Amino acid sequence: MLIEVKGEKRGADENDGQTQPLASAERASGSKEVRWEYRVQLEREFSWLRREDGKMFCDICKTANISNGFVRGCTNMQKSALTDHKSSHSHLEASRVLNQSVAMIKHVEKSQVACNEALKTQLKVVLHG
Repeated sequence: MLIEVKGEKRGADENDGQTQPLASAERASGSKEVRWEYRVQLEREFSWLRREDGKMFCDICKTANISNGFVRGCTNMQKSALTDHKSSHSHLEASRVLNQSVAMIKHVEKSQVACNEALKTQLKVVLHG
Protein backbone atom coordinates (compact mmCIF):
# COMPACT_ATOMS: atom_id res chain seq x y z
CA MET A 1 0.00 0.00 0.00
CA LEU A 2 1.30 3.46 -0.85
CA ILE A 3 0.72 6.71 1.02
CA GLU A 4 0.60 10.01 -0.86
CA VAL A 5 2.71 12.72 0.79
CA LYS A 6 2.49 16.01 -1.09
CA GLY A 7 3.05 14.39 -4.46
CA GLU A 8 5.43 11.68 -3.17
CA LYS A 9 4.38 8.04 -2.93
CA ARG A 10 5.77 6.04 -0.03
CA GLY A 11 5.35 2.49 1.17
CA ALA A 12 2.98 2.26 4.15
CA ASP A 13 5.58 0.43 6.20
CA GLU A 14 8.10 3.21 5.66
CA ASN A 15 6.71 5.26 8.53
CA ASP A 16 5.54 2.16 10.42
CA GLY A 17 2.47 4.05 11.66
CA GLN A 18 4.57 5.54 14.44
CA THR A 19 5.29 8.93 12.99
CA GLN A 20 3.22 10.75 10.47
CA PRO A 21 4.25 13.25 7.86
CA LEU A 22 2.91 16.73 8.60
CA ALA A 23 3.75 18.50 5.38
CA SER A 24 6.52 18.95 2.93
CA ALA A 25 8.33 22.21 2.43
CA GLU A 26 10.36 23.40 -0.52
CA ARG A 27 14.06 23.77 0.23
CA ALA A 28 16.13 26.42 -1.50
CA SER A 29 17.59 23.68 -3.71
CA GLY A 30 14.08 22.77 -4.91
CA SER A 31 14.00 19.39 -3.16
CA LYS A 32 11.16 18.65 -0.78
CA GLU A 33 11.66 18.19 2.94
CA VAL A 34 9.11 16.03 4.79
CA ARG A 35 8.43 16.97 8.41
CA TRP A 36 7.20 14.33 10.85
CA GLU A 37 4.97 14.61 13.90
CA TYR A 38 5.44 12.88 17.24
CA ARG A 39 3.16 10.00 18.24
CA VAL A 40 2.43 9.32 21.91
CA GLN A 41 2.36 5.55 21.19
CA LEU A 42 6.15 5.71 20.89
CA GLU A 43 6.40 6.33 24.65
CA ARG A 44 4.89 2.88 25.27
CA GLU A 45 7.55 1.18 23.17
CA PHE A 46 10.42 3.40 24.33
CA SER A 47 9.84 3.91 28.08
CA TRP A 48 12.86 6.24 28.28
CA LEU A 49 11.40 8.65 25.71
CA ARG A 50 10.15 12.10 26.75
CA ARG A 51 8.91 14.95 24.59
CA GLU A 52 9.33 18.60 25.44
CA ASP A 53 9.16 21.75 23.31
CA GLY A 54 8.93 19.79 20.06
CA LYS A 55 12.03 17.69 20.81
CA MET A 56 12.53 14.11 21.98
CA PHE A 57 14.75 13.30 24.97
CA CYS A 58 16.17 10.13 26.54
CA ASP A 59 15.67 9.91 30.32
CA ILE A 60 18.27 7.14 30.64
CA CYS A 61 21.04 9.09 28.93
CA LYS A 62 20.10 12.29 30.76
CA THR A 63 20.14 10.57 34.17
CA ALA A 64 23.49 8.91 33.38
CA ASN A 65 24.88 12.30 32.31
CA ILE A 66 25.86 10.98 28.86
CA SER A 67 26.10 13.59 26.12
CA ASN A 68 24.28 12.79 22.87
CA GLY A 69 21.52 14.13 20.62
CA PHE A 70 18.75 12.71 22.79
CA VAL A 71 20.08 14.61 25.82
CA ARG A 72 20.30 17.87 23.87
CA GLY A 73 16.95 17.13 22.18
CA CYS A 74 16.28 15.28 18.93
CA THR A 75 13.98 16.83 16.33
CA ASN A 76 13.99 13.82 13.98
CA MET A 77 10.56 12.39 14.80
CA GLN A 78 10.96 9.19 12.79
CA LYS A 79 10.84 5.83 14.57
CA SER A 80 14.16 4.89 12.97
CA ALA A 81 15.85 7.66 15.00
CA LEU A 82 14.54 6.03 18.18
CA THR A 83 15.60 2.51 17.22
CA ASP A 84 19.03 3.80 16.19
CA HIS A 85 19.37 5.61 19.53
CA LYS A 86 18.23 2.56 21.49
CA SER A 87 21.06 0.48 20.00
CA SER A 88 23.66 3.28 20.06
CA HIS A 89 26.85 2.93 22.10
CA SER A 90 26.05 5.99 24.23
CA HIS A 91 22.55 4.74 25.15
CA LEU A 92 23.80 1.22 25.94
CA GLU A 93 26.59 2.71 28.07
CA ALA A 94 24.08 4.93 29.90
CA SER A 95 21.87 1.89 30.58
CA ARG A 96 24.87 -0.03 31.94
CA VAL A 97 25.87 2.89 34.19
CA LEU A 98 22.35 3.21 35.60
CA ASN A 99 22.03 -0.54 36.21
CA GLN A 100 25.35 -0.52 38.06
CA SER A 101 24.35 2.48 40.17
CA VAL A 102 21.05 0.80 41.13
CA ALA A 103 22.96 -2.34 42.15
CA MET A 104 25.43 -0.24 44.15
CA ILE A 105 22.63 1.61 45.97
CA LYS A 106 20.99 -1.71 46.92
CA HIS A 107 24.32 -3.04 48.18
CA VAL A 108 24.99 0.09 50.26
CA GLU A 109 21.49 -0.03 51.76
CA LYS A 110 21.93 -3.70 52.65
CA SER A 111 25.31 -2.93 54.27
CA GLN A 112 23.80 -0.06 56.26
CA VAL A 113 21.05 -2.32 57.60
CA ALA A 114 23.64 -4.93 58.63
CA CYS A 115 25.77 -2.26 60.36
CA ASN A 116 22.74 -0.86 62.18
CA GLU A 117 21.81 -4.32 63.44
CA ALA A 118 25.38 -4.90 64.67
CA LEU A 119 25.36 -1.53 66.47
CA LYS A 120 22.03 -2.33 68.12
CA THR A 121 23.43 -5.62 69.38
CA GLN A 122 26.57 -3.92 70.74
CA LEU A 123 24.54 -1.18 72.45
CA LYS A 124 22.29 -3.76 74.11
CA VAL A 125 25.36 -5.53 75.52
CA VAL A 126 26.93 -2.28 76.77
CA LEU A 127 23.76 -0.73 78.20
CA HIS A 128 22.13 -3.85 79.61
CA GLY A 129 25.38 -5.57 80.37
